[in-house]
Amino acid sequence: MNAIQENKISMYYKVRTFFTTNLTALAVNAPVLDDQVTNFNVALLSLGSFETIATEDITGYALQKQNNRTTMRDLAITVAGALRSLAAVNKDDALKRKATITRTDIDQTRDTDALFICDRLRALAAENAADLIPFGITAAKLLAFTTSVSDFREIIQVPADQRSESSAAGKMVDAEIEDIDEILLIIDGLMDAQSLDFPLLYQQYKLDRLIDDNASGTTPPDITTTVLPGEYKVVITLPYMLSRSFKAKNNSIDPIEWSLSITPGVFSTPPTLLDPNTTSTRLSSSLAPNGDNLLFHNPSANPIAIEITILE
Repeated sequence: MNAIQENKISMYYKVRTFFTTNLTALAVNAPVLDDQVTNFNVALLSLGSFETIATEDITGYALQKQNNRTTMRDLAITVAGALRSLAAVNKDDALKRKATITRTDIDQTRDTDALFICDRLRALAAENAADLIPFGITAAKLLAFTTSVSDFREIIQVPADQRSESSAAGKMVDAEIEDIDEILLIIDGLMDAQSLDFPLLYQQYKLDRLIDDNASGTTPPDITTTVLPGEYKVVITLPYMLSRSFKAKNNSIDPIEWSLSITPGVFSTPPTLLDPNTTSTRLSSSLAPNGDNLLFHNPSANPIAIEITILE
């Protein structure tokens, strides 16, 4: 999702709020408006479901995969060491060659190759399970190794699957936006037809239809602050609102992490990275599923200056 899409979606939610309050009065003169607003609300609900998938941060999946790989590798090194010792005692050169596996052998391979190496080692350990017990590889340790191989096999494709799903959902977001814009063109005409009967509501509707992106650059940011090295800083605390957007500008040479968080000082979900000297506008729902605290974390060794604009 890009900033233009997010700003447009923010406008959609403003329009939905407007009609939630005012549709009953407006539909008296124009009953067709009731059906069109219903179509708009249905399309917006559909858009929201695709938007959630399209903007899902898969960092958590990738991190879990890496954690599983590390666990599998560490157990593999332990089992390989015991097998080599067993081979040395029994003067079994064939077993020694098969068990000569180092940390580097696993770390410098692709996921699929690392899985193959560890799975082959698991099978070798299973063949010699009873003989490995005096060398410190108990049944519990061998089971843990077997489980780690199985866990890594299951998760190895999750990040790729998530990227594919996000890409497909992103295309659906584009299609849904086109549908909603067509519905709003009809609603715009209906509202124009009632501009003389409801002048105040008409003006309010026109204001809600504006896309607030601060594109001119003349509007000053709501918050200007600096996040110190290593600091987790709550920039502002507001009640969570799906339709609210936050525009963040990183004025520094280092990247900074940000997200909405339930607890100050701790990210509730994996944060979004804001690159140096860039600006990003994100809906609340694309930053996190909940959380009242707009939290920034500076992982660098330099202070980072940021500007925040809140788009209601």
